[in-house]
Amino acid sequence: MKKLLCIICVGIVFSCLVLCGGCLFKKANASQDSIYEKTADGKYIYFGEYPQTVKSSNVKIVDTISKEKGLYKGSDGATYYKFTINTNFEKTLYGNEDEFAMNNYNKFADGTSFYQGDTLYFKLEKIKWRIVKQEGKKTFIVCDNIINASDFQTYYGLYTEGVIDWKTVSIYYALDAEGKKQKYIANYYRYSNIEKFLNNSFYNQAFNSKQRQIILKSTIDCSMEWRDNYLGIDEREYVEGHYQDYSTSIFSLSEIELETYFSTDQNLWKASDFSVANGCTAIRESFTEDLPEEERDEYSKYIDSGVFWTRKVYNYTNTLNGGIGGNGQMQVLGVVERCPVDIISGIVPAMYIKL
Repeated sequence: MKKLLCIICVGIVFSCLVLCGGCLFKKANASQDSIYEKTADGKYIYFGEYPQTVKSSNVKIVDTISKEKGLYKGSDGATYYKFTINTNFEKTLYGNEDEFAMNNYNKFADGTSFYQGDTLYFKLEKIKWRIVKQEGKKTFIVCDNIINASDFQTYYGLYTEGVIDWKTVSIYYALDAEGKKQKYIANYYRYSNIEKFLNNSFYNQAFNSKQRQIILKSTIDCSMEWRDNYLGIDEREYVEGHYQDYSTSIFSLSEIELETYFSTDQNLWKASDFSVANGCTAIRESFTEDLPEEERDEYSKYIDSGVFWTRKVYNYTNTLNGGIGGNGQMQVLGVVERCPVDIISGIVPAMYIKL
């Protein structure tokens, strides 16, 4: 039961973002020559390609497509991406590989385990998106699973801005879009590693040139989503000045977007095997083995759901951020004893496209 509560309540796991660089997956398969495919019921769209499911043991690697890009042909005719597990266990809740494995966090959806240094192959698959809202030719889509994982912000040291009459505001060093060290409140989404990943490597790797042409720029809200009016006007203006809206192409969901478009049960996003390999915590069936039968039935709907980041700002002094747990509930992600956003959790992309 402790294992289950832990994984539901905390989005803390092990690795750093991978796949940095150019158009790694562009036109790897002929299927990506098409721009998108809608499902017959009009509820989903297939758009782009990305590594997702770990190779089955009965599939053999039979040919090399591009050794430089790590792409190989499987005996099933699919394209696979070669990937070596390189876990930073200092970013996990347990702090070492033995504890991590003992709690079954190192399992894929098929039940197979993975360990530090394992070289694995992940199938390039079409990315499935939920069609959330259509406004004429502008369509809001959200990825149907957790596509990858990352820390929200890398810890480069603490900068204390100073004592203000109402609060001491701690600001962490972070890297700006040009890779220069700047002073930001670390949970400001604009300069997060998630923003950098989604609009650089993911944008270029998952979509071909024709697909990128229909991805629209959008202004997203990065402000604290105030629920309690506990700050005065001057204090609020100061804090909100650090969370300015900005324009981007691909982004994580905010709490308001989740509450507007999804129920709690719809907040259950399955974790792709590739996201788990990169640090996304996923609830597995083994976590429920010690529960009474009635509780196992209740938690069965959570199986394979993962924990992922949102744009939600929980706290401006401890720099905590919000995420969705494996049970679909909004929660705090972070460990206050260290830089809270220097923690790994899943990524669910969202965007507007022109259809």
